[in-house]
Amino acid sequence: MHEIVKRPRAREDLKGIWRYSFTEWGEAQADRYLAEIDAGIARLKEHPELGKSRDDLRAGYRSLRINQHVVFYLVTPSVVRIVRVLHVRMDPDSHL
Repeated sequence: MHEIVKRPRAREDLKGIWRYSFTEWGEAQADRYLAEIDAGIARLKEHPELGKSRDDLRAGYRSLRINQHVVFYLVTPSVVRIVRVLHVRMDPDSHL
């Protein structure tokens, strides 16, 4: 099983997602949505191949869509490094 490590920018992305969700839909919905994203990320511990290869963006990158966000990550033999969590409408080339 892989360890999940969130890079600082990914942690900031998640905080921003929660803040936006809280402002738009309230605390309960913000908590539910973040829990959904966290559950998707947790699945990568045992199945890092779930996401699709994104070598078109950066060598070794993978992505997993979770609702309206995409988790970009790298896989090593023991670690899944979460690089960014971006809204589906965001251009990954500009943010990776």
